[in-house]
Amino acid sequence: MFGLDRITHDPDILGGKACIRGMRLSVALIVNLVANGMSAQEIIDEYPDLAPEDVRQALRYAAWAAEDTTYTLTFLDVLAQAAETVKSSLIQTSCTVHRASQAQESRFTSSWKNSRAVTV
Repeated sequence: MFGLDRITHDPDILGGKACIRGMRLSVALIVNLVANGMSAQEIIDEYPDLAPEDVRQALRYAAWAAEDTTYTLTFLDVLAQAAETVKSSLIQTSCTVHRASQAQESRFTSSWKNSRAVTV
């Protein structure tokens, strides 16, 4: 997306859609106008805050977005990924608890042996 300095994303503007320079003019609107036969000059006449470079970058952004690879995840894919993350987390926690309990057991056994070593 290099060279697209006029394309912005802001969650507070049009729900984070790609916009032109933070204005409430989405890239989708500009591309739709071009797709329906409007020239760049007609779009600029209709929206005077736009510049020719805004229209060019909107089209470049649309071309870039169309080249992007989209992966569709099913619910089962997401569930499997979540299960793997939880499993990995539990294994790490289990190892930590096991090491901690071994250390605690070692201290307990050592202190228990010392308490029995009382001579009469």
